Amino acid sequence: MVTKERYLDALETIDLYHRQSMKSDNDVPNKTRIKDWEHLEKCSQRLYNVLIAGCSLETEQRYNKWSTGRREFIHWNYVEDINLQMFSKVRNAGKRSWNEFYELRGY
Repeated sequence: MVTKERYLDALETIDLYHRQSMKSDNDVPNKTRIKDWEHLEKCSQRLYNVLIAGCSLETEQRYNKWSTGRREFIHWNYVEDINLQMFSKVRNAGKRSWNEFYELRGY
């Protein structure tokens, strides 16, 4: 039989879980947001457009007709999370833009 104490303990555990899993973006340490990146104003216009398109919700949806025919979402918030595969899915993102981003980011 479930007692009132065990029930309240379970509610506290659930509340603690929600507080830990629903952390805001500001709680993520050592990551740089795209719009706060120091090299954003120094990069080329094409790279700037690719980075902004990758982090905006309006342009993140594109149709991938070559693989599965389903919709894919392209979205990133932090400079450190971007890899070549994600980068190349954005319109106008090519080898030259990736090389510039790679050089500015440092790795």
